[in-house]
Amino acid sequence: RYSAPQYRKGARFFAAKPGLTQEQTIEVANSALLPLSGALSSVASARVYLGHAPDPGLLVVWSTDADAVAERLAVTMREVDRYQPAGVLVAPTMQAYLTDMLLPPTWEHHIVSPIQAAIDLYGLGYDQLADEITEGW
Repeated sequence: RYSAPQYRKGARFFAAKPGLTQEQTIEVANSALLPLSGALSSVASARVYLGHAPDPGLLVVWSTDADAVAERLAVTMREVDRYQPAGVLVAPTMQAYLTDMLLPPTWEHHIVSPIQAAIDLYGLGYDQLADEITEGW
């Protein structure tokens, strides 16, 4: 529970927007993140590392300036009081948590490192995806 982004102090939650695909939601979240320091996790990291992810599924945006990201995200999505399993979660972090983040060649989005992706997925209840990422470690 302590590692789960939804319990992080200062985490902010956004409901899924009807009509937006998962890819469009990732684009919206990434646009809210840029040019700030941060990376995407959860379904975005599963798509990069495994080639698949639950759809709908939660998208996590880690940022060193979570309030600014949330402000930008609120232009497109509705902020809510509680964790939304198919929405977007903006989680505050320190720069050190973004160590080893990737910018995959086929994506234009920064993704958390594989170990951070696995920690996030376990914390969010996506145990099978986390097990797939860590298989063979």
